[in-house]
Amino acid sequence: MNEIGSAYAAAADAWAGGPSAIYQRLADALVRCAPSPLAGLRIADLGAGTGTVSRSLGDAGARVVAFDLAAEMLDQGRRGRPPGAVADVTALPVIDDGVDGAVAAFVLNHLPRPESGLAEMGRVTRPGGMILASTFAQQPRHSAKVAVDEVAARFGYRPPGWYEEMKRAVEPLSASTPLLTALAEQAGLVVVSVESKSVDVGADTAEVITAYRLSMAQVAPFVAGLAPDRRDALRAEAVAALGPDVEPMRPEVLFLVAQVPTSTTGAPR
Repeated sequence: MNEIGSAYAAAADAWAGGPSAIYQRLADALVRCAPSPLAGLRIADLGAGTGTVSRSLGDAGARVVAFDLAAEMLDQGRRGRPPGAVADVTALPVIDDGVDGAVAAFVLNHLPRPESGLAEMGRVTRPGGMILASTFAQQPRHSAKVAVDEVAARFGYRPPGWYEEMKRAVEPLSASTPLLTALAEQAGLVVVSVESKSVDVGADTAEVITAYRLSMAQVAPFVAGLAPDRRDALRAEAVAALGPDVEPMRPEVLFLVAQVPTSTTGAPR
């Protein structure tokens, strides 16, 4: 497992209690982009994490198989979740054309070569099958994130190297409509649409935003290592720093809808 996978494994419990609710709204928004009904289709959920996309797909009637690099993420809420396996999104244990579609929510922005993830999604999906992916658009850091991070820094937090590298060099690779379109085309997919949308994720109070921020993979291991009283003090100071009139978080998200080529949609497989 690489450094990012290890960080998400360590943050699995915290993630389930914080960011998961926010990412559920983002998952719902991505699955709503599906261009046709999903009922009865076998869909691969890549980078499944705590299961938000799997739940959205299941609610739409899809038959889901989930993959994530961290077994600890797949273990969250194990009862009631679809079948899952530990796997890298760029090397899935799935035969060619093995599923009807593939979905990757906020996975591409972790890949130094995001087109490789999209190509693997295309490999495992049958001709004519659906590809859905989301990634964050380039945007200024939300003031609430800055405020919480500043409080955490006063308690000794320093962003890990993998996170700084991701934000600096990796996330920008897929952070605009033209870039995401080009990546999908490089991967051999037929682009149906790439839309940028502001999503209401329900993060509109200091308490919710603090819980979200301190439970992210780049912060949660640090928070878990604090003594209980220091942990409580950090949370209290972060909530106080945001105040009662915090600006709600409505991230700008890119939603890719693509199709695996057939003889009529593009170059043959």
